[in-house]
Amino acid sequence: MKNYQSMLKLILACPQTSEANPLERDLSKYFDHNYTYWLNDLKGQKLVSGFTKLANYEGTSKNLWIVRLTDEGLHYFDKRKEDNRRFWFRSFLIPIAVSFITTLLTNAVAHLF
Repeated sequence: MKNYQSMLKLILACPQTSEANPLERDLSKYFDHNYTYWLNDLKGQKLVSGFTKLANYEGTSKNLWIVRLTDEGLHYFDKRKEDNRRFWFRSFLIPIAVSFITTLLTNAVAHLF
């Protein structure tokens, strides 16, 4: 699995900042370091629209990370699952159906002559 996929899974597992905005996630529980590189990678892939780091949140030494997902980022794994299903259908099931129909036609022609 690629690094950005692991990071996206972690982001999706984080709690939403509010019920009104399901695209914003609070990463403070998992992040206490500077993960700007990984978040910029996700932003480059258009899975994250932006992120904010609030240092010394509420007078503590804890950093607050808020990440805003895009719709594509929110549904990335669902789309990937659908793409894989479509791939297997085209690569596996259609050739089997074509060979089955070809065999039936070949046998029908052979019995006619």
